[in-house]
Amino acid sequence: MNLSSRYFTVYIFAAFMLGFSVMVAVNTDAAERTVERLVVDGNELIILSQRAYHAVDLDEMGDILVRLHAAGVYMPTALLGAVGKELQNVAHRTD
Repeated sequence: MNLSSRYFTVYIFAAFMLGFSVMVAVNTDAAERTVERLVVDGNELIILSQRAYHAVDLDEMGDILVRLHAAGVYMPTALLGAVGKELQNVAHRTD
C-alpha cells in the first residue's frame, strides 16, 4: 500500500471541505439557509428521539420480545397476530 492510497480519505475530506468553502464564498446566503434548515431538522430529530426514549419502558420491552419470540416458535401466524396486538397497544398508549 503506497502513501497516496493510504491517505485517500484525507484527500476526499480535503476536497469536500474545499468545495464547501467555495460554495459558501460564492453564495453565502444560500449556504446559510441550507445549514439553518439542517440545524432545525436536527433539533427536531433530537426532540423526537428524546420523547421516544422516555416513552419506552425497557422491562416491558423485554417481556414483549419474549412473548413475540415464543409466538414465533410455536406458530408463525401467531407471531403476526402478536405483533399486531403489540402495535395496537402502542398506538393506544401514544394517542
